[in-house]
Amino acid sequence: MAKCKSNPTDDEILAAMTIWGSSNSMTYFIANILRSEGFRELKTAFVLRRLKKLEALGQVKRVKSVYATQLCWTKAAEAQEKAQ
Repeated sequence: MAKCKSNPTDDEILAAMTIWGSSNSMTYFIANILRSEGFRELKTAFVLRRLKKLEALGQVKRVKSVYATQLCWTKAAEAQEKAQ
């Protein structure tokens, strides 16, 4: 049986945000991608906490979503490129 990886790093979370080619990703979708990459025991709440920290550091940004309670994220550099 394969050993489960520990929690992902911030760089792994950022990489998972664009792995499927989409610039905007929901929190649960990012967590699901990371689970498929070996982080089997990963909780979505952990990913949300890390994304909020990354938002405070200016690396990611929340974007508008059609859903009332689900958060959608994009990398801050991509958000600035679209604004120009």
